[in-house]
Amino acid sequence: MNQSAGAEAIAHALTHNTTLLRLDLRLNQLADDGAAAICRALLRNSTLVDVVLAGNELTEATTSLMAQVISQNNRLTAIDLSCNRLGQVSLTHCRL
Repeated sequence: MNQSAGAEAIAHALTHNTTLLRLDLRLNQLADDGAAAICRALLRNSTLVDVVLAGNELTEATTSLMAQVISQNNRLTAIDLSCNRLGQVSLTHCRL
């Protein structure tokens, strides 16, 4: 299974999640397509409080979706996007 398909499977599970509080997907080479799937799931998930997406080769393409997640998902208290290539300007849009 490639990373994008794996991310889609995880995203599907997250839309039905009612118990998982922390999701650590660091160093999984999700790239922007995989992160987009996770972000779409986070828009529907109301259980997670902590998400780690560090070191997943994410770029500025991910920041607009992540900003949407941050503004709409009030349950999340921490999102780790470290060790990605988001760019300094993009990160200003992704603050909790």
